[in-house]
Amino acid sequence: MIPEGYGGSGFDFDDMSILLEEMGRVGLSGHFLVPQ
Repeated sequence: MIPEGYGGSGFDFDDMSILLEEMGRVGLSGHFLVPQ
């Protein structure tokens, strides 16, 4: 989504969808975006 050169993780859409699905599955109550 956001390239590593701009401070992002470099995830593509497939990686991000897996991450968000797992966050929803476990009911994560933390922050998704963390300021650096």
